[in-house]
Amino acid sequence: MEQLTELNALFTYLERCQCAAETFTAHIKAMTTEERLRDQEFWAKLVASGWQVEVVDMLAETNTIGRA
Repeated sequence: MEQLTELNALFTYLERCQCAAETFTAHIKAMTTEERLRDQEFWAKLVASGWQVEVVDMLAETNTIGRA
């Protein structure tokens, strides 16, 4: 993976995955069903890229949102 941005360097990988999962979930909840079907993969890649994490790791963290 590329060099972390200054902001992302302040977080551990797990923290970045959790933040990415929260961001992704918020975007998905704001979409209509049609938009979700069409754009979910695009948003997953975009958010994961911004937080510099793997999509699969970010998506795994979406399963823990709201359980704490």
